Amino acid sequence: MKEYGKNMLIVSTYWGEAKSFKLIPISNDCPYLEAMYDPTTGLLAIIGKSKKQVFHNVPKIDDNGDMIYMKMGKRENGKTYKEERRTIETFQEYYLIEESEIIDFVKSFGVNSDAFNYTAYIEASRKKSEVIVPEKAPIISLEGEVLTK
Repeated sequence: MKEYGKNMLIVSTYWGEAKSFKLIPISNDCPYLEAMYDPTTGLLAIIGKSKKQVFHNVPKIDDNGDMIYMKMGKRENGKTYKEERRTIETFQEYYLIEESEIIDFVKSFGVNSDAFNYTAYIEASRKKSEVIVPEKAPIISLEGEVLTK
């Protein structure tokens, strides 16, 4: 059986405005291009080397390569330019959401997992991400009057 892991380096980075960490490959036998920790959601996004075909809406362009804008108004999705559906080749993505699985992945692939304090980022995001969701959101009229509680 082929051995895997210990072929990525953990480094500091930013995700938006928050400090975070990512893993970058240090050898060609690594099956991933990168892994990034999102401190706002507490998930690890992993980009693999395998590719897949997916449909995406992309801006429609003219002969000069400029976006073609709508002549009047906006589309239902709020965009002011025309779009067309195209098949695009993208890299496979994986998302780990369980903290224990994230830690296991980083330990398995990070050559410096013993020296880099990646768990500090995970702990910090755990404290920030405790979101309280009400059982039933109130309905508010256009005038600002609360109709239901």
